[in-house]
Amino acid sequence: RRKELDEVLQEKYVRRKEVKVGTNEAGPSLDLKQADILINGRTLSQILENTVPEESSSTDVLNDVNCELMDWAIDRVVSLSQSLLDGFHPLHSMLCGSSTMITIAGYLLDYYTGSNCANWIESREISSPSKTKALEAYSNIIQYMSTKYRSQPTKILAIWKKSDLNATLSKGGEKTLTTNGSLVRHCHMFMTKLLPAVLTKDRREGEEKKRIGLELERQAKFMFKICASLMRIMDNPKCYMTMFKFTIGVLEKNTVENNVTLREMLKWLCTLAMKCTDTDHAVERALNTIADDLVQVLSEDGDQCKYSFVEGASQATICDFLASSIDNSLIAVRAVISFAGAFQAKDQRSECIFPLIVSYVSISFFKM
Repeated sequence: RRKELDEVLQEKYVRRKEVKVGTNEAGPSLDLKQADILINGRTLSQILENTVPEESSSTDVLNDVNCELMDWAIDRVVSLSQSLLDGFHPLHSMLCGSSTMITIAGYLLDYYTGSNCANWIESREISSPSKTKALEAYSNIIQYMSTKYRSQPTKILAIWKKSDLNATLSKGGEKTLTTNGSLVRHCHMFMTKLLPAVLTKDRREGEEKKRIGLELERQAKFMFKICASLMRIMDNPKCYMTMFKFTIGVLEKNTVENNVTLREMLKWLCTLAMKCTDTDHAVERALNTIADDLVQVLSEDGDQCKYSFVEGASQATICDFLASSIDNSLIAVRAVISFAGAFQAKDQRSECIFPLIVSYVSISFFKM
C-alpha cells in the first residue's frame, strides 16, 4: 500500500514539474510572449532591405517565404518601436540607432504605400493586417524621432530621401524644400492621398466588412498620430494654416462613414484651429459652418449641409465635437482675458482698454 502511495506522489511531483518548465509529451514548449523578445534593429533593417525593394525578389518561388518573413519582421518592429515609446531609452543605443530607425521607417512607408516594392507587395490590399501593423510601427518611429529631435527636425527628413517629399518642381528645375515644407508635404500626402484611399475603400459584406472596417479605422488613427507628431516640430505658423486648409478640402470631398474616424478627424481639425493665426477669420467661419451642419443633422431639419461628411455622424460624435469647440473657445477667451489683465496691470492709464477687449471676445464667442 505504501509503495502504491509513493508511486502516486512521485507521479504528481513529475507532472507538477513538467507544468512549471512548460514541457509535455509532444515536446518542449516555452510560455513566452512574443512581445517579450526584442530583435536588433539592424537585423530587422536587413530583412526589410532584402524583401521590400523591387529588385530584392526576382524569384516568384520565394514570394511565400518572403511574405512570412516580412510579416514576422513587421511584428518585431512594432514591438521594438513600442518599447522605445514606453520609455526604454537605453534600447535606442543598444538595439536600434537613429540611422537604423530611419532606414526601417523608409521601408515601412514604401511597404504601406506600395511604392518601389516587389510585385507581391504591390498586390497586397490596403486593408491587410500587415499594412496596418507597418503603419503602426511607422507612426511609433515618427513619434519617437520627433520627440528625440524636436530641436533638430532636419534629422527626420532623411526618412523621405527616396521619395520626392523633400523637393518640389519650380521654374528653374527641382528645388529643395525647407524643413517645414517637407514636414507639411508629408502630412499633405497622408491627409490628401492615403486617408481618402482609406475612406473610400470597399468594406464588402458580412464578417469581412467588420474586419476590414476595423483595420481601416486603426490606419486612419495612426495617420492622425503621424501628422500630430510632425506638427509638434514645425516652427512656422503658416504651416498650421496650410494643413487646416487641405484638411478642410478632404472633408469637402469625402464622406466619413466610420464615426470613430470622424471623431478623430474633427479632433484633429480643432487642434489645428487652435494653432492657426486666423487673421481673416477663415478658420472661424469653417468651424462655424461645420458646427451648423452638425446641429442640422442632430435636429433632423432636412436642410442641405455644405459638408457631406457630417451626414453619417452619430449623436455622440456631434456632441463631442460641439463640446470640444466650446471648450477650445473658452480656453482662447481665458487666454485673451489673462493677457488683457496683465496689460492693464502694467499700464494703469489704459483702464478703458480691458472692458473693451472683454466685450469683443464675448461677442466673438457668442457668434460661434
